[in-house]
Amino acid sequence: RPSARGTVLATGAMILGPLSFWVLSTAVGFARPAYCSFKALKTSSQDDDTQWLTYWIVYAVFNAIAQPLDLVMAWLPFYFEVKLFFLWWLQSPQFQGATWLFRAKIEPFLDANQGKIDAAVSEALEKAKSFRLDDIKPMVELTVKKATELAAGVQKAADAAKADVASADAKEVKYPKPASKGEETAETDKDK
Repeated sequence: RPSARGTVLATGAMILGPLSFWVLSTAVGFARPAYCSFKALKTSSQDDDTQWLTYWIVYAVFNAIAQPLDLVMAWLPFYFEVKLFFLWWLQSPQFQGATWLFRAKIEPFLDANQGKIDAAVSEALEKAKSFRLDDIKPMVELTVKKATELAAGVQKAADAAKADVASADAKEVKYPKPASKGEETAETDKDK
């Protein structure tokens, strides 16, 4: 059984909440790299272009992995702080984490699976080209049916609750009459 002290420590360990993390991660993960990418495009060197293009690839992979994990792991102490530090590490000129991560992990994976990825993308594009509104009609009909059933269930529950309240109001609640000064009751007999 968790102690109150442990709960306080775990709660205190979360310095950043989801909202403050969102603000800071937008600044650190998007705004600064976007501005640095803009500046890199203005230089004649391709090194900085490569650095920031690499960052955006790693950032896309990071988001694809991190967003589903947020649902499960956001309650961990320092989770948001670790994510924020990771974003800083990726783009830091001292560490160049994005370049290292890309070369060590992402590039070998992409090289080994490039044919499969290209085939999957081509197949998805072909399906998207042949997509018609009629393809989603069964899904829309099912959604409308379920929403209608849900609304009917909510209405039925509301009607039942209203009927219970009306029934309770209709019943007269009988309270015992207070004993008059001259009447003795079983309770007052005991007291004597």
